[in-house]
Amino acid sequence: MKKICVITLVLFVFLVMINGCSKSDATVFHAARELPFPVLVPDPLPEGWEVVETVYEDELLVVSYRTGSDSRVELVQDLRIQGLDTLLLRDYLLLGSVNLPSLEEDKEIREISNYVGELTVFLEPIQIVQYTFVTKEDLIRSSGQHVPLYQVIGKQQATIEEVMELVGSLKTFTH
Repeated sequence: MKKICVITLVLFVFLVMINGCSKSDATVFHAARELPFPVLVPDPLPEGWEVVETVYEDELLVVSYRTGSDSRVELVQDLRIQGLDTLLLRDYLLLGSVNLPSLEEDKEIREISNYVGELTVFLEPIQIVQYTFVTKEDLIRSSGQHVPLYQVIGKQQATIEEVMELVGSLKTFTH
C-alpha cells in the first residue's frame, strides 16, 4: 500500500510539472541542452508580450513573440547567422568608436545591456528591424572571432524600441 501511495504521488508531481511547463518552454529547454552555444531567453518577458511560436530544428532555434502593440518580434539563435563584423564590434568596445565608413549606410552599432551589435532597418518591400549581436563578454574573451551570433527581427510594424526592449530583457538560459 505504501508503494502505491509513493508511485501515485510521484506520478502526480510529474503531471503537475508537465502541465506547468509550456510547449515553448520544453522546446527551449531541449534546445539549450543540445546547442553548442548559450541559449538566450527574455527574463522577464516584456509586459503584454506573448510567445506565439517556437521552432527548433537543425541547430536553429526561433522563438516568435507578439508584442503588446500586436507586432511580431523573433529571436533567432543559429550557428549559421552571418554578416556581422565582430572585429569591428570588438574595436568599438575597446576603443569607444570605430571608423564608421566601414559600416554600410543603413547600419548602426548599438550597445544594449550585455550585448553589442548592428541595427539595420529595411524599409522595402516591408519594414523590418533587425539587430544582429553578440555578448560583450564572448566578443572580448574570444578576440572577436568564432563567437555565437544572435538576431532579433521585428516584423509587422515592429518598432526599433520593441526590438531593443526584447534584447534588453535577454539572459542566458540556465537549466
